[in-house]
Amino acid sequence: MEETDKNNITTSENLIKNEELPSSSPPPPPPPLPPQSTIVTKSKVKEEPLKIILPENFKFKEAEKSFSIIPGKPVTYVPFVFTFKNQNSKLKYSKAIVSSKWMIDGENIEKLLHYSNNSSAPTISFTPQKEHSGKQLIFEIKISPLIFEQPENKSNNIFSKLFNKSSSNNNNNNNNNNNNNNNNEIPIIIEYKHKILFEKSRELLKINEPLNNNINNQYRIIQYNILADCYVSDSWYTQSPSYSLRWNSYRSFLLIEQILQYKADIVGTQEVDRLYWQLFKEMNVRGGYDYYPSYVNDSNESPQTTMGGFNNRYREGCFIFFKKDRFNLLQGLEIDYTKINNPDQKLLKRELVEILIQDPIYKSCITHFLEHSSHHVHHALVLLQDKQTKQKIIVVSKHMYWGSQGYNYHIQCVQIHLFTMILSNFIQVNKLEKNIPIVVCGDFNSSPDDSCYNFMTKGLTMNDDHHLTLAGKYPPAFNSSQFDNHPEIKSIKHEFNFSSSYSLRPDGEPKFTIVSRAFTGNIDQIFVSKDRFKVNNVLEIGEKQDYKMLPSLTLASDHILLMTDLELLPSSQS
Repeated sequence: MEETDKNNITTSENLIKNEELPSSSPPPPPPPLPPQSTIVTKSKVKEEPLKIILPENFKFKEAEKSFSIIPGKPVTYVPFVFTFKNQNSKLKYSKAIVSSKWMIDGENIEKLLHYSNNSSAPTISFTPQKEHSGKQLIFEIKISPLIFEQPENKSNNIFSKLFNKSSSNNNNNNNNNNNNNNNNEIPIIIEYKHKILFEKSRELLKINEPLNNNINNQYRIIQYNILADCYVSDSWYTQSPSYSLRWNSYRSFLLIEQILQYKADIVGTQEVDRLYWQLFKEMNVRGGYDYYPSYVNDSNESPQTTMGGFNNRYREGCFIFFKKDRFNLLQGLEIDYTKINNPDQKLLKRELVEILIQDPIYKSCITHFLEHSSHHVHHALVLLQDKQTKQKIIVVSKHMYWGSQGYNYHIQCVQIHLFTMILSNFIQVNKLEKNIPIVVCGDFNSSPDDSCYNFMTKGLTMNDDHHLTLAGKYPPAFNSSQFDNHPEIKSIKHEFNFSSSYSLRPDGEPKFTIVSRAFTGNIDQIFVSKDRFKVNNVLEIGEKQDYKMLPSLTLASDHILLMTDLELLPSSQS
């Protein structure tokens, strides 16, 4: 190696070392953590097409403090909740509602309502279903302001004033009020009309005809970055009402239904927040899915402080869900890139790691960036066996590194090379066939024009790739003859024959898989072993105007759900 190359490498390594550690900052976008509780502000209520008919002299601001409606626009699968509340006195729920009328396109839906008798905040709720989409919800309710037990010596409450005003009139007037207003109750009438929103349907695009009708050889795969709650804030996602960003009261209802409706065999997910206990419970109970890594106490309806190999360092990570009536989990592997350099790690042979870190670029990426990162470094791999065919399949969920300005693509290239070596080692250790079917789902944080995509699909990295080079050659330290016994690092390549499912669309890869304030582009993929799988269908993404900006009232993530239908090919056909 020439002396100039060595100097360049040393300079590049110093630049990397001087870069601020990413462990203290989340990937872009970096909004602050939101409050966990749902808050409805007065401005949100007033913005909606809501008509309030009040008695004379009744102040709107006082009435507004007495109830809330979430969401402002009814959305399929999201509970529509009317809550009557008062901050200053105890509510007599039995008298709260004088009368109510709930209609959808002229049909009475009162039998679908749910009543909650909570003394501090009684509610009426209704959950629109898919068959209600596009129809008009008409909601009229009469509530009485005279349904409070007023504390002694507190006459400044507007309800108390109304009551005193009515009862202080002469007996004749009082009798009239009794007859007209049901024992002195002066009803507040709330009228609400709105179309029920639903996610626009997406077309299933046929790529190939099935070879046969053997359903045992067909698999439906979903890839979805579901947006971790720790990356959501009102200040960042300003295009959406604040209530629609809350996981517990809104996003969870949308996202879980969106996944379950496709009845996939395998679902690869990223940014699964450890607060998302509803996802694990519903996928298990309603969807019939098992999952890896483990999520402790998924039936306790409470957030977890740890999940799988996650500790308090990881707020979110990658998970794989698979139909438990179709697959057995033979082996699981948590790919934690922070532990690559640990002496007791089982991901790669220690001898190979020691060779890798001889190169200054690999050393900086492994021991500095990846080792000290708290995001995008914890991936999941499973070895599944089909219960019917006994076919073994490897499935991976990945979320590639992002978060260090100026070095993201360099670190990604090291990370993707490490991944293929880890995958090869896993196959070797478990004595699997070399051409075992493999599915790699992920948010790769890089586009089809970038090096990671090319490395996955072509199996080889070019030494002059400008995305890879820090010193003009990448990595020059591996050119030494001492590495002749390690072909996986002698040249940066892998032995897998991957292709992207969505690249088979007539116009190639879609233009975008994420539509957010920070970025719009294609960064999510489903890679498959093209000599073992035939792609029959993909779920079309649609046009940019179909999404505008995500997350939205009807889509709970800033990423778009990808789905493909695969058909297993016999090993002899490879």
